[in-house]
Amino acid sequence: MAEYDELTGLLSMKGYLNAVRKYLTLSPERQHVLIFFDICAFRDYNHKYGFHEGDDLLLQFAEELRKTFPDDYITRLSADQFSVLTGSQDVSDKIEHLHIFVHALQKNVSLELKAGIYLQNGPTDTNVSLMIDHARLAARSIHDQYDHNIAIYNDDIAEREELKRYILNHFNEALECGYIET
Repeated sequence: MAEYDELTGLLSMKGYLNAVRKYLTLSPERQHVLIFFDICAFRDYNHKYGFHEGDDLLLQFAEELRKTFPDDYITRLSADQFSVLTGSQDVSDKIEHLHIFVHALQKNVSLELKAGIYLQNGPTDTNVSLMIDHARLAARSIHDQYDHNIAIYNDDIAEREELKRYILNHFNEALECGYIET
């Protein structure tokens, strides 16, 4: 697997996980912020304007991420999802700048940039995959809220996710026991 994303030139997922894991281990004295970005309605954009235009939008966004977070670790996780690990604690202005940037690219498809933030919880908190998952959950928690662009992972989000998992894991049991009627 390549260390860099073919389209954007950003770190690949594997490259990002390796680099960030190593960095966190070597700099335990700093608290880091992991940001998960999701460009909402990107599939609609691709459908309306084609993959070439969609790729161009992703390239522009990747370049703006580099300019906005020049000394930080950046990856493209999947089609329209990106992650940044930064030592900066003041990221809200940078996220707002990127939100405005995406709006300027949107043409006739209403694109929204959602950002989920995970605040590193001490020097032993180095499971990068879990950090990404937590930041992704934070972003997902505001996916349908057009007046919110940023969410910070917290206990409420964790509890809601745990409840969802519990319900899904016990759904068949509830049906069998008659707790839910069809």
